[in-house]
Amino acid sequence: MTFKYLAAIAIVGMLTACGQSDSSDANGPVADPAVAQALNDPIMVDPDLSSRNEGAAAITIDSNNALPVLPPTPEAIAAARADAAEILGGVSMAVPKANDNAASLPDGGSAADHLAIVPGGAMCAGRITSGAIWAARLPPELPVYPRGATMAAFGVDSGACHARVVRFVTPIPPAEVIAFYWTRATQARFKPERRHTTDNTDVLTGRNGNAAFDLRVRDGQGRDALTHVELATVFGG
Repeated sequence: MTFKYLAAIAIVGMLTACGQSDSSDANGPVADPAVAQALNDPIMVDPDLSSRNEGAAAITIDSNNALPVLPPTPEAIAAARADAAEILGGVSMAVPKANDNAASLPDGGSAADHLAIVPGGAMCAGRITSGAIWAARLPPELPVYPRGATMAAFGVDSGACHARVVRFVTPIPPAEVIAFYWTRATQARFKPERRHTTDNTDVLTGRNGNAAFDLRVRDGQGRDALTHVELATVFGG
């Protein structure tokens, strides 16, 4: 009887330990809320998510590989516009006509070439490195247009150099993209100016203290139905 009693206690103890182990594995340690949210984020298999802006992402993979640009759906376009309106607080300012001509970027020009023409950017141009992570590190005042698909990104955070150059595409028409950045820049007190280049590129520039930007927007018609955008920013440390 004693042997059977001891054996029964041992079996119960083993089952209890297993149950505790399963419970511990299921619940795990208390996770950081930001990390938990990022890990529970939807997997990027939905076409509406494949081009999502990572500007507010808690965790971003440091990769040079851009996500493939998938055909946008009407729902995705509507969602991008809704996200843009939310960022702007429901405000959409009228954009004035271009008051001057701007110099075009050189054919085949690099991100460093673009950065070099931004006030304060010349000293940083030769120090930038590439990586999609830089799109997520744009200043909050000037993010990638909501759900825009980043094609390339460059940046530097070293000493006095805090600069970004990001190229992305969006199905939103150029006029709406310009209106978004005009409103956003005005809200951030950049006092933006609008100009055109001879190759039909829309240009917005602005400066606020030691922060400055140069935005280039052009219609991709003839190659695709997307709007092509290149944004260069310089922010003092």
